[in-house]
Amino acid sequence: MNESTPVEFLIQWSVRASVMFVYVRLLYRLWRGTPATPYQRSVEYHLWFTGFLLLVLHVLLSFHFVHHWMHSDAWNRTATETENLIGVRSGNGVWANYLMLVFWGMDLFRLNKARKRGRITNLSADRVVAFFFGFMFINATVVFGPSGYRYLAFPALILLLSVWRLNRT
Repeated sequence: MNESTPVEFLIQWSVRASVMFVYVRLLYRLWRGTPATPYQRSVEYHLWFTGFLLLVLHVLLSFHFVHHWMHSDAWNRTATETENLIGVRSGNGVWANYLMLVFWGMDLFRLNKARKRGRITNLSADRVVAFFFGFMFINATVVFGPSGYRYLAFPALILLLSVWRLNRT
């Protein structure tokens, strides 16, 4: 997809904006630490929720305009792109994306419940979510992102580690 039409532009930039909101949420968490105040929990929740909505928009646009609501088309396109990059023909990444949508929605429910009760979320659950999303986003960037994004991944990781380290000292 080369973003030559407005629909292609929206499909690509909805997922890019979603990633941006996930990254900003992560930076906010690393910078502020565990959200102790209602305001911090609210900011983090809204960043996370906006990222989720943008990913849902991406999936809906993709399935409507690209895959014509056919899972087999999404699987085949994923398989072709995966094969072109790593030489293995598999579209099973589509199932991982479905899982991510469900997992993200469940996490939003968990965060909203804690936020409404004025509680801090479980650190172990936060780490599992962060690991899963990191894994998914790295794989999505390597397989489907423009080649330039692969070069941005390392500086982004360095920035995250730097903010995390500054926050710990």
